[in-house]
Amino acid sequence: METHEREGERRGEQRLAPDADNAGNAGNAGNAGDANNAGNTGDAGDAGNAGNANNAGNAEQENVLLSVYELLSECKIVVLPEAAEKGVELLIYADPALRKGMLGNPADIRQPLLNLLSHAVQSAEAESVSLFAEIEARDEHTATVKFEIKDDEGTAGFTVTLQTADRTGEPLDPENGSGELIKPSFRGDILVCEDNKMNQQVIIEHLERVGLAAEIAENGLEGVLKVKGRMDKGERPFDLIFMDIHMPVMDGIEAAPKIIALESGAPIVAMTANIMAEDRALYKSIGMDDYVGKPFTSQELWRCLSRYLAPADSPVPAAGDEDAKLLTLLKTEFVRSNRNKHGEIAAAIDNGDLKLAHRLAHSLKGNAGLIGKTELQKAAADVEDALKDGVNNVTAAQMTMLHSELSMALDELSDYYDRNNAIDPAQTEHSELSIDANAARELFDKLEPLLSRGSPDSLKLVGELRGIPGSEELIAQIEDFYFSAAAKALAKLKAGLDI
Repeated sequence: METHEREGERRGEQRLAPDADNAGNAGNAGNAGDANNAGNTGDAGDAGNAGNANNAGNAEQENVLLSVYELLSECKIVVLPEAAEKGVELLIYADPALRKGMLGNPADIRQPLLNLLSHAVQSAEAESVSLFAEIEARDEHTATVKFEIKDDEGTAGFTVTLQTADRTGEPLDPENGSGELIKPSFRGDILVCEDNKMNQQVIIEHLERVGLAAEIAENGLEGVLKVKGRMDKGERPFDLIFMDIHMPVMDGIEAAPKIIALESGAPIVAMTANIMAEDRALYKSIGMDDYVGKPFTSQELWRCLSRYLAPADSPVPAAGDEDAKLLTLLKTEFVRSNRNKHGEIAAAIDNGDLKLAHRLAHSLKGNAGLIGKTELQKAAADVEDALKDGVNNVTAAQMTMLHSELSMALDELSDYYDRNNAIDPAQTEHSELSIDANAARELFDKLEPLLSRGSPDSLKLVGELRGIPGSEELIAQIEDFYFSAAAKALAKLKAGLDI
């Protein structure tokens, strides 16, 4: 990789706004280090490792129409909290030509950028870190895009080649020069089969932004029962099912054929980090209709939705500062749910439950990626890979590295977690109040549909719930994002209060 000094902003490059409308995928942008490329992230400061996007191990992955502008915005959003804590201004300048749609693999850009940005912010002594993106060379069909990060230590970067036209030389998306979908809205009922709480938050948030409500099934068996339950009651079936592959009780590979056998007619879309050619062939062979890779951009999700759902007439409001709120929620949940994760993985290995250990490492890898912790993500991916196929090849050094990276991440986020979970005096005062039956009934009526959809908006009602005697179990389940258990706790509480 070529490294050299930069003269600053020039050639008409445009500075990206702090909150581009299509940045969309706040936490999810960080999850680029999936099982297919996590082992190649390298050291963010090592140009030869982090920057070689073209050799990132993704040659077999299917290319998609992407927006470099959107990828830049996503990466900025992930790193922005860390930069703000250090008082470092993060500046991104991009060639206006990068607004147009190009064909490529988003992971080839996203992960190296996150590595470089994170390293630059961590080591910065100056007041700002600048990222420049420009088209370095182009021909009839392709463009070579150069990404450079400049800070007080110098300049580092990488290049990646993207397709700009089809084989005939025509633009990839002649009807829409930007190559991007305008933010759509949809009609439909969605079932999301996903056990990872942070992934649940991300997909629900993105579905809600385009007007869709979703129900959560925390494993494949629960998904099968939800589909069957609707059919037994003669209710309208789900319009679309997103299916995670690695889940407890029943995984997606077993659940999908069982759902298909029910003949509900709902398309099933695999939502997984594992999207290599052989993975996609497996999903197709068991009857799945499509796949969306983790991580996904908002554009990738919208294109999938548009293939199966009818558009809605009413527009959906812009995301505004929802990305920052989502990232706050994800970081809070990361600390809550991963404090003992190293011990859980070690115990599963010691007990010979390698399937559980593999799933826990896979979950930790994904969670780390969602909040931009790329070194922890790589450490978890190494352990996951060493546990594949039911064989224990995990080394002591790998477990030590996992423990070290997880401890550093938890230490870094602990103060952040405490600040965002400080008890509100007004809320404490409210918790000492009683609440009459009518007010409790109205509160439960608002909460019930949120729990049935698995919506994180349930958290907004916790303050009011504290005024209801006996609500402790319900509140604990909501705060742990166990929405199915929370729904049962709500039913129990209502029965106890005779409401």
